Amino acid sequence: MLQLILLRHGKSDWREPLPDRLRPLKRRGKLAASEAGHYLLQSEHTPTTVISSPATRAIETARLCMIAIKMSESEPDINESLYMGSVAQHLSALAQVTVSHWPVMMVGHNPALDELLDYLIADSLPYRSDGKLMTTAALARIALPRKWQENPRGAGQLLELRRPTRNS
Repeated sequence: MLQLILLRHGKSDWREPLPDRLRPLKRRGKLAASEAGHYLLQSEHTPTTVISSPATRAIETARLCMIAIKMSESEPDINESLYMGSVAQHLSALAQVTVSHWPVMMVGHNPALDELLDYLIADSLPYRSDGKLMTTAALARIALPRKWQENPRGAGQLLELRRPTRNS
């Protein structure tokens, strides 16, 4: 089995009138990104490859998480299609990673991560009352068969969905 980790970017800072793509993380978003990394390190579920959206808040989330899991000398692979991309584009980004470079962590945005999770998991998912799965800085771990690309819809098993309590 292969392991995919989905991480939604941390809470972004709206104080400055910046284009959406350039919005940075706010302090609690930075803390949540680091906490996600520490959690992955402690639970021994660290990725080998990190793919990130090109948005500033996603890159910052990826980097802070990577520092916490002792990957600070690496940079995330920036994939343009993870910003405002479709499920098919996210699957294509994953398909480019060779098996030897898994586990993979993908850092991105909603609604795409909710849609990807819903697509990959056949079982019912723990939606919140507001209809969200991946709140800011939420982390989902998914087990996928080695040949997941042959029939990706419903191929995964949700191992864990961890939502920070102070982020929504």
